[in-house]
Amino acid sequence: MTHLHQSSSEQTIRTSQRNICASQRNICIVQSGGMAGDLAQDLERLLHLFAEAAAPGTGPRPDLVVFPELCNTPYFGATGNDAYKLWAEPLDGPTLTAFRQAAREHGTAVVLGFYEAGADGALYNSGAVIEADGTLVHGTGLDGRTVPAYRKTSIPQSLLADVPIDEKHFFAEGSGPAVFEVAGMRIAPLICYDRTFPEYWLGARALGADVVVPLVSSLGSREKLFLQELQVRALETQTWVLAANRGGPETLDGRTVDYFGLSCVVDPFGDLVDHLPAHHHDDLLRTDIDLDAVPQARAAFPLGRDRRPDLLEQAARRFAAEPVGAAALAGPALADSAALA
Repeated sequence: MTHLHQSSSEQTIRTSQRNICASQRNICIVQSGGMAGDLAQDLERLLHLFAEAAAPGTGPRPDLVVFPELCNTPYFGATGNDAYKLWAEPLDGPTLTAFRQAAREHGTAVVLGFYEAGADGALYNSGAVIEADGTLVHGTGLDGRTVPAYRKTSIPQSLLADVPIDEKHFFAEGSGPAVFEVAGMRIAPLICYDRTFPEYWLGARALGADVVVPLVSSLGSREKLFLQELQVRALETQTWVLAANRGGPETLDGRTVDYFGLSCVVDPFGDLVDHLPAHHHDDLLRTDIDLDAVPQARAAFPLGRDRRPDLLEQAARRFAAEPVGAAALAGPALADSAALA
């Protein structure tokens, strides 16, 4: 049974009046989870959630619906099982084809995470952006190139809540932030671990994003600062943040993992507008956002004017020389010997 979460009464009133204010956008975030691993069955379930999310509800039909990272499969990044590489799909595969058709039927744009089999032969953890007419929207990266989907930039390999994450086994790195124009917004998707790195957010801001859309499948200790982390990033970049996280228990290869949910909306001043409950699945968060809040925040607090990008360049040079992995944990002596090896 899907739980519907409405924003405050003030926001609900604004939503009902949205059609008289060109800067308003109605949003629905889907906190899905507990995927079965039967791709056809899981896709049918997601399309049902999309239909429910795209319905008008108490206000107008949403302009944009957002799903989490790798939403059409169980999260397999902790398995090391090569069989799951067969779950990757091209851009014209069954998942995006079905979502494009559904977007046309509902007249609602959608952003979703999926496992991409790239035309270059590489496999990516990707986010697709689909317009309300079913068009697969292409984005623009920092290098000016056009990209057919956002591809996760930073690929984790770590131990989290006793779960050994090794996404490098499954995914190639993407080329960095990109901005997509959809539903009258300039959005920058990011995927899960990407949210940790301020440089991603600054890149999205430099590309002119007014909305950043984290697609997440997160668990463990990162729950305690999840909302605060996104509030700080929203404040730093003065963008709206629409975050969709997987929620609730999910079992794959005999291991059950509980994703913490907390899908949320944060405004460009860093204020938490609303969020879904922790550890719930198949919840919907409906709210509206005012795009005029972006220039208002930037005028009131002109961070762009006062930035020092030269310091970022200096830091980047030092990071390039920093030891990683076992050498970093062992300290300077082993780090030096590792560098000489």
